[in-house]
Amino acid sequence: MRRIILVPVVLSVAAIAVVAATRAFVEEATPPQKPAMLSVPPEGVSTEGASPSVRFLAASGTPIAAGEETSETAVVSFPDGSSVSVIVGWIRPRPPPLHPLERLSDGYSKLVQLAHAGDGAAARTLHRELSKCQRAHIDERSLNSAIDRLRRQRSLQLGSNLHARSVGPGEDLEVIAESDLRGPYRYCEGITIEQRMEAAEWARRAAAAGDYLGLQDWARSLGNTEAALQAWQSAWDRGYMSALPPLARLYASGALSSTGHEPDHVRAYAYKYINFKLMEAKYGVEPMAGQINMLASVESSLNHTGSFLTPLQTQQAIKIAKHLLETNQYCCRGSW
Repeated sequence: MRRIILVPVVLSVAAIAVVAATRAFVEEATPPQKPAMLSVPPEGVSTEGASPSVRFLAASGTPIAAGEETSETAVVSFPDGSSVSVIVGWIRPRPPPLHPLERLSDGYSKLVQLAHAGDGAAARTLHRELSKCQRAHIDERSLNSAIDRLRRQRSLQLGSNLHARSVGPGEDLEVIAESDLRGPYRYCEGITIEQRMEAAEWARRAAAAGDYLGLQDWARSLGNTEAALQAWQSAWDRGYMSALPPLARLYASGALSSTGHEPDHVRAYAYKYINFKLMEAKYGVEPMAGQINMLASVESSLNHTGSFLTPLQTQQAIKIAKHLLETNQYCCRGSW
């Protein structure tokens, strides 16, 4: 039985450093102990009257604390008549270790201390908050210049090195000046440029510490690159279902150099197919209106990718999908 956990990630010197950091993350992020594997549903559990595609077998429904799990058992069926039994579960994400701060500098040292001690949530918080500070002005001179530019040119310059955006005629300039310029400046005051530039490293540390939100942040920060594909693949190897859509997108875009940067629609379809079947496993029995729309959207995306495939390639992709699901002993953690 598979274990699936669902939850409400030009070769310059910098690029080489990113790939090296990705490899370091892969080495550090060792998957948890393998669960027992069963090939049939538990005895005494009825599947009568359930969906022909996915039959829910049992559910614990037990409330969980932060970072703990609850689960349901389901059967995912394939067009050839075969099926894979899985345990569909949820992990409640760990909250930030500190209450919201008026100024990041008030809790910065504590967050750094916790992150260095292996607290993934602290490292993730540092990444996200420092990323915000990268969009804040570093000193009053830069801030005042941005406010003046906003008033004179209706142009919003968030950070010194960021592109400005035009402000529409219906937008209140003073409200924008407070929410987008003065507020972030006050929150980030006292955080140095060097500290702000460490945001990506904290994402890597959060991922290496096993924080699933931090893992996604790290992979997402790598963009549309082969390093990103490696990071998302590592996330999927650890069972994170949230890696499936990015993997499909990256294969469809040709991010893998071994393919000559040509789109691999077969592989993209395989990952989209897994994503659809797992979503169907969660919502397919009695989906609510919003879930029906979500399923329809995912299925539409799957069909779009399928339009690039021959019938034989589609069969090949589904076989790959089944193999990926069967052989991933940690599947699935993450979120849609």
